[in-house]
Amino acid sequence: MSKILIVGAGQDGLYLGHRLLSQGHDVTVMTNQTSTEIRKGGSSVTAPTWHRVWELEKRAGLDLWSTQAPRFTGVDMSLRMPGQPALEFSGSLGSAGTAIERRVKMADWLEMFEDRKGKVIIQAVDLTTLYYFGQRGYYDLMIIAVGGGILGDLFDHDPSRVSGAHNRVMTQAVLHDVEWPDRDSNFDVISTPEGEVCLMPVLTAYGAATSVFATALPDRGLDCHVQGRPTQTALLSSLMRALQREVPDIYERCRRGQTVDEHAVIQKQVRPTVRHPVAALPQGGLVMGMADVVVSTDPVSAQAAANSTIYADIVADAVAERPEGPFDEEWIRAVDAKAWEIQGQHTGVLSNMVNDFWIPGRLPEHFAELAPAAMTYQEIADKWISGIGDPSQLAWMFDPDQARAYIAEVAARS
Repeated sequence: MSKILIVGAGQDGLYLGHRLLSQGHDVTVMTNQTSTEIRKGGSSVTAPTWHRVWELEKRAGLDLWSTQAPRFTGVDMSLRMPGQPALEFSGSLGSAGTAIERRVKMADWLEMFEDRKGKVIIQAVDLTTLYYFGQRGYYDLMIIAVGGGILGDLFDHDPSRVSGAHNRVMTQAVLHDVEWPDRDSNFDVISTPEGEVCLMPVLTAYGAATSVFATALPDRGLDCHVQGRPTQTALLSSLMRALQREVPDIYERCRRGQTVDEHAVIQKQVRPTVRHPVAALPQGGLVMGMADVVVSTDPVSAQAAANSTIYADIVADAVAERPEGPFDEEWIRAVDAKAWEIQGQHTGVLSNMVNDFWIPGRLPEHFAELAPAAMTYQEIADKWISGIGDPSQLAWMFDPDQARAYIAEVAARS
């Protein structure tokens, strides 16, 4: 078996670490936070766990919250153009998904990793650390699972691929007492020319709550950016002002909401990044980048957890096929290519669709027929929404002949 280092204790790093432990490898996770610090630290972007990702977690023995976590089975979509009636429809995801706040999920997974005799080193990793390990050949495989900073800069940019991410500002608050209509277990997505808003049920350390996030291109109406190092109060006020101005009905549902704790409001700058998956260290050795290190995920696609988990699962399967290595450049590139083919490229298509929706000429003409069809025929609404849970199933939407033929077929059956 092999000695493997994973730098980063996020969704991808810890999922991979657990899977590799199950294979019998000697696995070390390096992170700059203890589990206690993760629990008491800042929130992060809520990433829904779609059904296929949830199934991977269950098979890996990592579903620890089934009896507590809220479940959602569909999405209520609202497409809003000023001065026109909103295009609104609800669709089924096909199978239930859930959302666990990162502070709960990663802290529990990190403690469980230690309980399973995985090694955890609490240390900020810099280039000197990696160079030392590479020169000594201490690990058979070193994986970077943190997307930013100097470690991300190890990997050269790859102009041959497009992530679908755009420069944008994302502001999120995790709140109690958000109003939910007494209806089904869907979550809400509101798309406007000024940005997108999502309301999603999420399990926190304080019980079930609602993640409310707004994301927008810079200087658009739902850009809630606050300069400097703003307080939580300032961020929440900026978010609520934007909601009141752009989506007043959503503001009314949220205005009485209370933050779950003093770290529940965050703001994040999203910058698109696509990198090659392998970097050579000056003193010797290779480093593998995975998931967000290689391809940044736009929050509008809601695929962060899916990208991380599916990529990590592919890496784990590839290691199982070659447990003693070598994990050379050819192997790393082959694993990355498979992850791109299965998940990454489809996330990019979904992100581009959302980002281009309100830009004239950016979407195919037949898209003007899709939303009314989804409002008219439940089957089409379900097919559209289920593709959010698995973007590889959305190809039909981008082929005018296929989309129109499908609409006509459904209309004929109805």
